[in-house]
Amino acid sequence: MGSSCDWICSNEECDGKVDMVSGGEDRGFSSFTQTRICKACKLVKDYVVGVVSNSTHQVFTEEERAQREDPEPACRECGEATVAWKLECPRCGLPMKHDPNGGVIDWD
Repeated sequence: MGSSCDWICSNEECDGKVDMVSGGEDRGFSSFTQTRICKACKLVKDYVVGVVSNSTHQVFTEEERAQREDPEPACRECGEATVAWKLECPRCGLPMKHDPNGGVIDWD
């Protein structure tokens, strides 16, 4: 089971916020996701990057990692290239943290 939550910038002077993303690699019962950031517009979203090939429910076996369908999806907003998000604020580049007042969603 995967989970998503809200993130806020650790810099109190920055109002950077990212809504409902896993924050890295994640998986549900049928799909793999990865949180990615657009190089151009800085949109941070979770992208489906593959399908689960077995029912062991382990996080990313090596075989499953090799079977990813789309390891580098394009941005949903502008169509430019995305890269793995490293929990950095899209506004100022400082580390992000879980928003203690934000939501959390568990998903399959």
